[in-house]
This record gives sequence, C-alpha cells and structure tokens, in this order.
Amino acid sequence: MKKLTILVFSMLAIIIGILVYNPLDTEVGDYIIDKNDDRQQILVANDIAIKDIESVSILDESFDLIYYDIEDEELYKNLQVGEKVTVVIKTDEDGHYVVKYSAPPQAAASEIIRH
Repeated sequence: MKKLTILVFSMLAIIIGILVYNPLDTEVGDYIIDKNDDRQQILVANDIAIKDIESVSILDESFDLIYYDIEDEELYKNLQVGEKVTVVIKTDEDGHYVVKYSAPPQAAASEIIRH
C-alpha cells in the first residue's frame, strides 16, 4: 500500500509539472509586438521569449527592436501581435540593406516568413 501511495503521488507530481511548465512560453525568436496602422508597419522584437512580449518597451534599449514597412496590405492585415516571424530586409539596387537610423530603426520588408 505504501508503494502504491508513493507511485500515485509521484505520477501526480509529474503530471502537475508537465501542466505548469509550458515550453512554448520560453521559445526564443522574433515576435511581432506592435502594429502601426497609420504607416502599415510592424514592430518586431528579436531574440525574445514569447512570454516576454508583454514586458517589451520601445523605450528600453536592452531589447533589439525594429520597425518593418509592409507593402502588401493584405499580409499586413493578417499579421498578428504575438506572431513569430522571420523578416528579410529589402535591399537597394547594389544589394545593400536600407535601414533608417531611428530609435528603433526602420526598414522595408522584402519577405516575411510566418512560423
């Protein structure tokens, strides 16, 4: 009986641990944290965990943030805050990235890969 009780409590502890720990919350990536409808831009925080999206501040320089101009209106409408993305920056005719030096920087997106 004692072994059965220990087994039941051990199984219960494992199940609770699985339910409490959500590995998706700690997955690090590039996430959309805001949208600017006036300029059709998304604000992306690079290399953060999804659980940290709420704590990102545009004024906090410890976060790697960048605004991306989205030319495709339909794509822009479908992108959601909290979505994990990979953004390819548009280049000029010489193959150089065109990034506006502002805080945070701004660039035009040539491709957005949704995960």
